[in-house]
Amino acid sequence: MKYLSALSAALISVPLFCVVARGAGIVRLDPMSFGTVELHPSGADIVLDAREKETTPRCMGRSLVFNGHSGLLALRSSVAEEVWIDYPEKVILRRKGGGTKIELTEMARWSRFGEEPFRLRAGEEVDVSVGGRLTAPGDLDVGRYSGDVVLEVFFQ
Repeated sequence: MKYLSALSAALISVPLFCVVARGAGIVRLDPMSFGTVELHPSGADIVLDAREKETTPRCMGRSLVFNGHSGLLALRSSVAEEVWIDYPEKVILRRKGGGTKIELTEMARWSRFGEEPFRLRAGEEVDVSVGGRLTAPGDLDVGRYSGDVVLEVFFQ
Protein backbone atom coordinates (compact mmCIF):
# COMPACT_ATOMS: atom_id res chain seq x y z
CA MET A 1 0.00 0.00 0.00
CA LYS A 2 1.07 3.59 -0.63
CA TYR A 3 0.91 6.21 2.10
CA LEU A 4 -0.16 9.76 1.32
CA SER A 5 0.90 12.20 3.96
CA ALA A 6 -1.67 14.90 4.77
CA LEU A 7 -3.72 14.86 1.60
CA SER A 8 -5.64 18.08 2.06
CA ALA A 9 -7.65 20.82 0.44
CA ALA A 10 -7.49 24.02 2.41
CA LEU A 11 -10.14 26.72 2.30
CA ILE A 12 -7.47 29.37 2.08
CA SER A 13 -8.92 31.94 -0.28
CA VAL A 14 -12.58 32.91 0.12
CA PRO A 15 -13.31 36.21 -1.63
CA LEU A 16 -16.84 37.58 -1.22
CA PHE A 17 -18.76 38.88 -4.20
CA CYS A 18 -21.98 40.94 -4.04
CA VAL A 19 -21.88 41.28 -0.26
CA VAL A 20 -24.59 43.61 1.06
CA ALA A 21 -22.91 46.11 3.38
CA ARG A 22 -25.49 45.91 6.20
CA GLY A 23 -23.50 43.97 8.75
CA ALA A 24 -23.53 40.64 6.93
CA GLY A 25 -20.38 38.67 6.56
CA ILE A 26 -18.12 35.75 7.29
CA VAL A 27 -17.14 35.53 10.95
CA ARG A 28 -15.14 32.30 10.91
CA LEU A 29 -13.38 30.14 8.35
CA ASP A 30 -11.83 26.73 9.03
CA PRO A 31 -10.01 24.73 6.33
CA MET A 32 -11.03 21.26 5.20
CA SER A 33 -8.69 18.27 5.27
CA PHE A 34 -8.95 14.78 3.87
CA GLY A 35 -6.41 13.63 6.46
CA THR A 36 -3.79 10.95 5.82
CA VAL A 37 -4.77 8.28 3.31
CA GLU A 38 -3.42 4.76 3.12
CA LEU A 39 -4.19 4.22 -0.54
CA HIS A 40 -5.16 0.80 -1.87
CA PRO A 41 -3.62 0.00 -5.30
CA SER A 42 -7.08 0.27 -6.89
CA GLY A 43 -7.42 3.89 -5.72
CA ALA A 44 -10.17 5.46 -3.66
CA ASP A 45 -13.09 7.85 -3.56
CA ILE A 46 -13.01 9.81 -0.32
CA VAL A 47 -16.10 11.77 0.70
CA LEU A 48 -16.58 14.51 3.27
CA ASP A 49 -20.38 14.39 3.67
CA ALA A 50 -21.00 17.68 5.48
CA ARG A 51 -24.66 18.11 4.48
CA GLU A 52 -25.94 17.88 8.05
CA LYS A 53 -22.97 18.94 10.21
CA GLU A 54 -19.20 18.97 10.50
CA THR A 55 -17.81 15.55 9.73
CA THR A 56 -14.75 13.40 9.09
CA PRO A 57 -13.88 11.81 5.73
CA ARG A 58 -15.02 8.33 4.80
CA CYS A 59 -13.50 6.15 2.15
CA MET A 60 -15.60 4.41 -0.46
CA GLY A 61 -13.39 1.44 -1.23
CA ARG A 62 -10.56 -0.44 0.43
CA SER A 63 -8.26 2.46 1.31
CA LEU A 64 -8.00 3.83 4.86
CA VAL A 65 -8.37 7.45 5.97
CA PHE A 66 -6.99 8.83 9.23
CA ASN A 67 -7.98 12.18 10.74
CA GLY A 68 -9.36 14.90 8.48
CA HIS A 69 -12.44 17.09 8.81
CA SER A 70 -14.91 19.11 6.79
CA GLY A 71 -14.43 22.84 6.34
CA LEU A 72 -16.50 25.41 8.17
CA LEU A 73 -17.80 28.80 7.13
CA ALA A 74 -19.67 30.76 9.85
CA LEU A 75 -21.95 33.56 8.64
CA ARG A 76 -23.72 36.33 10.56
CA SER A 77 -25.94 39.24 9.65
CA SER A 78 -27.47 42.13 11.60
CA VAL A 79 -30.57 41.98 9.36
CA ALA A 80 -32.55 39.09 7.88
CA GLU A 81 -31.14 38.06 4.51
CA GLU A 82 -31.25 35.30 1.95
CA VAL A 83 -27.85 33.70 1.44
CA TRP A 84 -26.52 31.42 -1.26
CA ILE A 85 -23.10 29.99 -1.86
CA ASP A 86 -21.54 29.28 -5.22
CA TYR A 87 -19.14 26.32 -5.00
CA PRO A 88 -16.54 25.57 -7.69
CA GLU A 89 -17.25 22.54 -9.89
CA LYS A 90 -13.74 21.26 -9.26
CA VAL A 91 -10.55 22.24 -7.49
CA ILE A 92 -7.15 20.93 -8.51
CA LEU A 93 -4.96 19.74 -5.63
CA ARG A 94 -1.28 19.68 -6.47
CA ARG A 95 1.46 17.60 -4.93
CA LYS A 96 4.06 19.58 -3.01
CA GLY A 97 7.22 19.42 -5.09
CA GLY A 98 5.30 18.84 -8.34
CA GLY A 99 3.99 15.80 -10.09
CA THR A 100 0.57 14.30 -9.63
CA LYS A 101 -2.66 16.30 -9.36
CA ILE A 102 -5.97 15.25 -7.79
CA GLU A 103 -9.46 16.72 -8.29
CA LEU A 104 -11.81 17.78 -5.51
CA THR A 105 -15.36 17.73 -6.90
CA GLU A 106 -19.05 17.74 -5.88
CA MET A 107 -18.62 20.38 -3.19
CA ALA A 108 -22.18 21.72 -3.54
CA ARG A 109 -23.61 18.19 -3.30
CA TRP A 110 -21.73 17.31 -0.08
CA SER A 111 -21.96 20.68 1.76
CA ARG A 112 -24.65 22.10 4.05
CA PHE A 113 -26.82 24.54 2.08
CA GLY A 114 -24.84 23.44 -0.96
CA GLU A 115 -27.55 23.54 -3.57
CA GLU A 116 -30.23 25.80 -2.10
CA PRO A 117 -30.33 29.35 -0.74
CA PHE A 118 -31.16 29.70 2.94
CA ARG A 119 -32.54 32.37 5.26
CA LEU A 120 -30.24 34.04 7.77
CA ARG A 121 -32.23 35.76 10.56
CA ALA A 122 -31.10 39.07 12.05
CA GLY A 123 -28.37 38.51 14.65
CA GLU A 124 -28.18 34.79 13.90
CA GLU A 125 -24.92 32.97 13.23
CA VAL A 126 -25.12 29.98 10.90
CA ASP A 127 -22.41 27.36 10.43
CA VAL A 128 -22.02 26.09 6.88
CA SER A 129 -20.10 22.79 6.82
CA VAL A 130 -18.14 22.33 3.59
CA GLY A 131 -17.52 18.91 2.06
CA GLY A 132 -16.70 17.29 -1.26
CA ARG A 133 -15.44 14.20 -3.07
CA LEU A 134 -11.80 13.41 -3.73
CA THR A 135 -10.91 10.74 -6.27
CA ALA A 136 -7.42 9.34 -5.77
CA PRO A 137 -6.11 6.97 -8.47
CA GLY A 138 -4.14 3.91 -7.32
CA ASP A 139 -0.94 5.13 -8.99
CA LEU A 140 -0.94 8.44 -7.10
CA ASP A 141 2.50 9.69 -6.05
CA VAL A 142 3.16 9.73 -2.32
CA GLY A 143 3.25 13.23 -0.85
CA ARG A 144 1.35 16.23 0.46
CA TYR A 145 -1.44 17.57 -1.75
CA SER A 146 -3.13 20.94 -1.34
CA GLY A 147 -5.13 23.53 -3.21
CA ASP A 148 -7.22 26.66 -2.78
CA VAL A 149 -11.01 26.58 -2.67
CA VAL A 150 -12.71 29.81 -3.69
CA LEU A 151 -16.32 30.17 -2.54
CA GLU A 152 -18.59 33.00 -3.60
CA VAL A 153 -21.05 33.96 -0.85
CA PHE A 154 -24.03 36.13 -1.79
CA PHE A 155 -26.26 38.03 0.68
CA GLN A 156 -29.55 39.63 -0.45
